[in-house]
Amino acid sequence: MRLDYAFLAERAARLDDGRLVVFGGDVDLIEVPGFPAAFQVSLVARMVMDEGESPDGHTFGVAITTPDGTRKVVTENQHLNAPQNVAEGMSGGAGLVVGLVIGMKQPGIYRINLIVDGIELKAIPLKVEPASTVGKGAIEKSGEQ
Repeated sequence: MRLDYAFLAERAARLDDGRLVVFGGDVDLIEVPGFPAAFQVSLVARMVMDEGESPDGHTFGVAITTPDGTRKVVTENQHLNAPQNVAEGMSGGAGLVVGLVIGMKQPGIYRINLIVDGIELKAIPLKVEPASTVGKGAIEKSGEQ
């Protein structure tokens, strides 16, 4: 199984028919009024299967690495739903939307790590800065929950 795409969004969901709905996609910078702070985000990803690969037995996990290098596993060994029947000429894929709340104690680059079948496929950087040091265009989030 290989990664087709992965990104962060303010909100995302899959509809019953499999379509993906995304609001505020491609988040890579947020500003917060102070620390500690929390940010709610969706990890959106799609993995595709190689020809002849079984859709069964695949797992995923998510870990967050803080600017100081501390790594926290958020979820691991979760079943990854891959389609059983794929139309001829189409690549089989497994879509994933994971809601996360990231606690932030300091500014810097946080990494959201996507692990599939025990292998880290992507580390998505998320830069977090105090509101006073970031220009227009960043997402501002309150430190209150």
